[in-house]
Amino acid sequence: MEVHRLEVGNKRILIWACFLALLFFAARLAYIALINLAPDEAYYWEWSRHPAISYYDQGPMLALAIRFGTFVFGNTELGVRLPAALSGLVLSILAVWFCYRILKQPRAALLTVLALNGMLLYAVGGILMVHDSLEVGFWALALACLALAIRGPGMRWWLGFGFFGGLGILSKYTGVILFPLAGLAFLSHPELRPKLKTPGPWLALLLGVLSGIPILVWNAHNQWASAGHVLYIGGANPSRHSPASLPLFIGSQLGLVTPIIFVLILHVWWDDLRKWRQNQLSPQEWILWCCSFPLFLFFMCLSLWTKVAGNWPAPAYFGAVLLMVSSLKRQERLSSAWILRGGLILAFSMTVLVHWQAARPFWPVSQSHAVLDSAARVDGWKNLARHVEMFRVQLPGNSFVGCRTYQIASELGFYLPDQPQVVILQDRIINNQYRFWNAPEDHIGQDAILVSGHGWEINEMRPRFDRVVNLGDLPIIRNGIEVDRFHLFRGISFKG
Repeated sequence: MEVHRLEVGNKRILIWACFLALLFFAARLAYIALINLAPDEAYYWEWSRHPAISYYDQGPMLALAIRFGTFVFGNTELGVRLPAALSGLVLSILAVWFCYRILKQPRAALLTVLALNGMLLYAVGGILMVHDSLEVGFWALALACLALAIRGPGMRWWLGFGFFGGLGILSKYTGVILFPLAGLAFLSHPELRPKLKTPGPWLALLLGVLSGIPILVWNAHNQWASAGHVLYIGGANPSRHSPASLPLFIGSQLGLVTPIIFVLILHVWWDDLRKWRQNQLSPQEWILWCCSFPLFLFFMCLSLWTKVAGNWPAPAYFGAVLLMVSSLKRQERLSSAWILRGGLILAFSMTVLVHWQAARPFWPVSQSHAVLDSAARVDGWKNLARHVEMFRVQLPGNSFVGCRTYQIASELGFYLPDQPQVVILQDRIINNQYRFWNAPEDHIGQDAILVSGHGWEINEMRPRFDRVVNLGDLPIIRNGIEVDRFHLFRGISFKG
């Protein structure tokens, strides 16, 4: 009777966890249209308008996903961001499945879903359409296949691991790290080591390697442009070296993962390492550990050399949260329960405040400190497009819109009524995907509306026209305070 009651209770928790996952998904869909696309999102939308087997920054998966979303919902914020929201839903559903089938901790499912959706890193990643949003989803799917593959004979789950791991590589280059991390788990756990004598792991690795062919082919035909980009952000350029990189990286993790959850994850990582040494960790738990902590450690060490964005270790926290919640639930100590609840309350408080500030700014930030208001980076673009269009309709039909940066070009390309191809006007080689489709020579003799984010930008564009007329400035106001300013000009007779 007691066992039956326990099973009924576990099923209710699983149902509630799945219901919460769907609720968070619906909330994100409702929220998505409230904020403008971030500049990088608009840039990746431009990728989807120019199909290719790979791109300057990363592989082709992000462009394909956006193309799918815009096919469903059109060229709208919801269309661009739909795959990110779906990836967030996949994370939550897989977390429920892991707790029930793999970790045998069904009572941890509800708290795991709350933790994944409460921490700022995944809450924002479920809205903004960036590489990490897809990479994390494919990383989790690959781990699920791997957890099934080691439980019995058969090849389909090994192939699933290779397939989803390959899609992770096509989403973001760092997805390739999943395969050596899985190899580390197999080499270091006595129950997993014999699996290396079977063909499954090697077929999965082969499938992962083959997935990188489009990236290699594209780069071979484009002077290995991505290699230079990766070397630059990886620290080859001295301008990215800073003694403050490590403190900034740790601070970003405290903010994005939220402080209490981050500290709990560090504790569980350390505790599970001790259990592994004592052969007390199951193969599935060790796989989650090896595919989380070493990835975090890699980026932390990289931050000693170069600037590391806070979102780069995002895939590490899926397995980390699973280990954290299941470990705390297993301890069944009142202090652990209260600490986790406090962490969830703090996480959701931070997430709600950030989302509120982005959609309806309530915190006044002066222009000198506007960089602290990250939500300001996604504000004002629709207003800028309306302002540009007001002047643009006064030009002859064979005119164009020009600027100096991919951020402004992408945002105006998305928000102008006819979504034109905005032209970047600069003499140097363009270090982004615009290098491959930007064609200013097609507009020689035409007039243009020029948009400048900084005063020096118009000085570089001015010599390329017979004459440039100032059309005035557009200040971007948030909560009554100017956080940015754009300068508009009319360029007469483009000289090339």
